[in-house]
Amino acid sequence: MARERRKAAAQSAPQTIEEATALAARYVDLLDAIELERVEAQSAIDEVLAARDAVIAPREEELKDIFRQLRPWWTANREDLTDGKRKSIELAGAQLGDRTTTPRLAAPKGMTQGDLTDLLVERGLRDLVRTRHAIDKPACLKVIRWLDREEPDPAATAPERFQDAMMRALGEQLVAIGTTVTQREEFFIDRAGDRNQDPEIVPVEGEAE
Repeated sequence: MARERRKAAAQSAPQTIEEATALAARYVDLLDAIELERVEAQSAIDEVLAARDAVIAPREEELKDIFRQLRPWWTANREDLTDGKRKSIELAGAQLGDRTTTPRLAAPKGMTQGDLTDLLVERGLRDLVRTRHAIDKPACLKVIRWLDREEPDPAATAPERFQDAMMRALGEQLVAIGTTVTQREEFFIDRAGDRNQDPEIVPVEGEAE
C-alpha cells in the first residue's frame, strides 16, 4: 500500500508593512547573532591552536635534535646491531634504521619541474605530460551571448568582422549541442549598508579573565 505524501506546512506571510518590518529586523538580528557566534568561536579556536602550538613547538625541536643525534650513532653501529642482515632495529619502543624512499622524479640540474614540463612539450613528448581539461565557463557564456549582438556594421574593419565570425561560430556550436545560458530573478534578504564589515567584539566591563 502506497504511503500518503505529507503536505508541506502552509507558510505564513506578513499581512502589513509593520509585520514585514518586524520580520526583516528579526532577520538582520539573526544574521548578526550568527556572525558574532562564528567570530567568537573562531577566536576561541585560534586561542586553543596557539596554546597547542606553544606546547608542540619545543617538543618538535627536541625530536629533530634527537634524530640528528641518533642518525650518526646508527651509521656507526649498524653492522654490529644487525649483523648485516637487517635494515632496522627496535629500540625502547622505537623502530630506527634505513629505508628506501618513494621514487621521485628529479629534474635536471638547474631546472625546475615547470622548466622540465615546458621542455618535454617543446620536444613533442606530450605523452609524458599530464593535461587537465576544464570548461572555460566565462568564455562559453561570452560566445553564446555574442549571438544576441547585431551583425557588424558595414564599415567594420576586417579584424572586427573576423572576430565576430569566430565568436558566432563558437556560440552556434555550443547552442547546437544544447548548451544554454540560464539566469533567473531570486528573492534575497541582506543587511543594508556595508556588508563587508565584521561585527566588533566589545569586552564586557568586569568580565572574569
